[in-house]
Amino acid sequence: MPEQADSARGAAGTATAGPDEAPLVFALDRWDPGRGGLEGYAAALLRGLAARGVPLVLVCGHATVEPPVPWIELGAVGPAFYAALDERVGFAADAQQLEARRLVCFRHPGPRCRVFLPLGGLLASSLAARRAVEPWGLRGARRLARSLSPRTRAFLARERSFFAEASAEALVVANSPVVAAEIARRHPGFRGRVEVVGLPVDDAHHVVADAATRREARRALLGLDDDRPVLLWVGNERRRKGWRVARAVHARLRQRRLEAMLLCTGAGTEDLDDEAAGVIGLGRVADMRGPYRCADVLLVPSLEDNYPLVVLEALATGVPVVLSARCGNAALLTDPAVGRVVADPRDVDGFDRHCLALLERGMLDAGRMDARRRAVEPCFLGAHLDRMQDLLETATCRRATS
Repeated sequence: MPEQADSARGAAGTATAGPDEAPLVFALDRWDPGRGGLEGYAAALLRGLAARGVPLVLVCGHATVEPPVPWIELGAVGPAFYAALDERVGFAADAQQLEARRLVCFRHPGPRCRVFLPLGGLLASSLAARRAVEPWGLRGARRLARSLSPRTRAFLARERSFFAEASAEALVVANSPVVAAEIARRHPGFRGRVEVVGLPVDDAHHVVADAATRREARRALLGLDDDRPVLLWVGNERRRKGWRVARAVHARLRQRRLEAMLLCTGAGTEDLDDEAAGVIGLGRVADMRGPYRCADVLLVPSLEDNYPLVVLEALATGVPVVLSARCGNAALLTDPAVGRVVADPRDVDGFDRHCLALLERGMLDAGRMDARRRAVEPCFLGAHLDRMQDLLETATCRRATS
């Protein structure tokens, strides 16, 4: 690890000779792509840009696995990482500093950041969403605890300072209109620009499966040899991801003697496994192709979800979805045969009604499955990387504006 860190420092220093050679500097406190979510996206983005020949340097506190690009490991976590990052990033680059105008932050940007990628949403918004789903009696105590946390206060201060002090050249790349609207509401004085890019779906990995492949997946993963309906629910946070609504919809289907199965994936879902009730909990799943191939409908009754990647992946594999209007990618569902949107995430009747409609015979015909895949073509990996490369290189002065 030290040898790799030394080589990254050398690359960052020597690359300042000319603007075309200077690397983009990506900052992420912990490099752990196995966690998925933002960390998984960061790994995919850096791999994709590096494969296109874009010079990159990663600055992290700790790396659990070797990053795909040269990196500097600062050996600090939390606010200490960002303090160390500030020391390394300057407004005039030399052999010991990284250029502020090249700095791209995934979290907690601070005043020297040029590009902010809040793909998990703003921290302030995330805390507000967490309060909204907490039991009423605990909200006050938990809010007080967070307000007294030096770590939370430091991170919120960095986020506020970025939006307050950013120049007109600053860029925020949001994954959904939900995040863009939050920025406009919370930081009306922000002088930079906000671009909405969605999230990428790996279109080579997530493909439409034929009927035989789906039958084999159901047999291998669920032990099913019949055509009983399978609802898929994915979530690491049961309350925020609407587990109770998913469970209620599933129960209604079984009351109609449909013998429906509820397949659950995500952290802790192995505890939901209940064969008698028709619930199968798989826990974390590294490769979601199996669950998608088993599913007849993806159910996403989230109370708050900026841009759930599972929606894109399910549609890319031809599976219809029912999601709440609180999901940032609800705007993709303009064709009712592709998927349905329920205005109120707690509306069990609405989710039940739309699930029944999407379980009708013929909904998994090849033509309809292909139509769902076409609905997310703008989110395919190559198109997403094209957009991101253009935005990043223009904002960081690696590419002149036209």
